[in-house]
Amino acid sequence: MDAVANNAAVPLHIQSPEEPRVTILPQEDLAVVMRHASQARATGDLRRACAFYARAIELDPNSPQAWAGRASTTSNLDEAIVSWGYSLALAPGSEARTMLSACVAEKIKQSSREQVGTIVAVGRWLAKAGQWDPAYRLFMRATELAPSNEEAWMWRAGVAGDAAESVVCLKRVLELDPQNARARAGLRWAAARIPAPTADGPQLAAAAVEDGQRALREGDCLRAHERFKRATELDTQNVSAWFWRGSTAPKIDEALTCMDRVLSIEPENEAARDARWWLHVQELRERTPTLANDKSTRTAIDPHANRSTPKKDAMILFISFTLVVLLVCGLLALLVTLRLAGIL
Repeated sequence: MDAVANNAAVPLHIQSPEEPRVTILPQEDLAVVMRHASQARATGDLRRACAFYARAIELDPNSPQAWAGRASTTSNLDEAIVSWGYSLALAPGSEARTMLSACVAEKIKQSSREQVGTIVAVGRWLAKAGQWDPAYRLFMRATELAPSNEEAWMWRAGVAGDAAESVVCLKRVLELDPQNARARAGLRWAAARIPAPTADGPQLAAAAVEDGQRALREGDCLRAHERFKRATELDTQNVSAWFWRGSTAPKIDEALTCMDRVLSIEPENEAARDARWWLHVQELRERTPTLANDKSTRTAIDPHANRSTPKKDAMILFISFTLVVLLVCGLLALLVTLRLAGIL
């Protein structure tokens, strides 16, 4: 957590030049600042709430509540990603993980070559917060969009979960800059971590893939995934093993990592590209209930999400008027009945 605190000493602020800042008094009491933030958020003033949460982070960079509050009130997607990352690092929980994954998926969906610098910057912040999986996905996307971006390859090598992939990435860095001392040192370190290949490794991996496919035909998905995982360990360059492991992975994050691994070996693998696209769609569908139930998060991703439409306003007005008319008619009918009964 010390690393998080050090990196958060000056909170990240990714803001467009035209976006106005909100100035607040330099409050020194964390509890008071958090209370003001909650009040502003409750009234729908998300910009002011975000400013108070930013101040809370300055007072206590290790407050997961402050980071989560900032993530759910900012209108900037990049800032939301980083804030959810720090919140998750400080207090691992399903909400922060779900929101971080959803925001990263949205970032990848919106990304373009012109945004590679921002993608790398956000990925770097996530890596510093210890969130290597989402950081890897961003660096992977950056190297796809800009294959000559040396920094993206360097960071991708640093967060890759597989030493063999780190070697590939660092070799790419050295192709771009043969004098890069960090890449040379990293290459020696990564190469030393790769297990010495055995003569029968590829054969054993192929046999494990066949065993996994057999288990899959028998309906034993758990055993199939274990065999495919073993195959990737025996032969880290086995495209089929990585693809089948991703296809049977119980979690979308692992599946996406496997498909990314396939594409790192075979960049033109259309099946892996299609599978990754489908996984992103599934991921967004799974996150939809959470996003739909969190009004502040919807605003963070779409600043106009909380604006009502004329059609919606007219419908609300019509329903309200109808209810009032029915209530008045009911009261008049009751009075007439009571009068006829001699009660009134």
